[in-house]
Amino acid sequence: MLNEIKKDAQARMNKSIEALRH
Repeated sequence: MLNEIKKDAQARMNKSIEALRH
């Protein structure tokens, strides 16, 4: 369960970084 939350948070952070780059 904790692993899933970690993955979700990381994916969201990556999306935010990608959005900022564009």
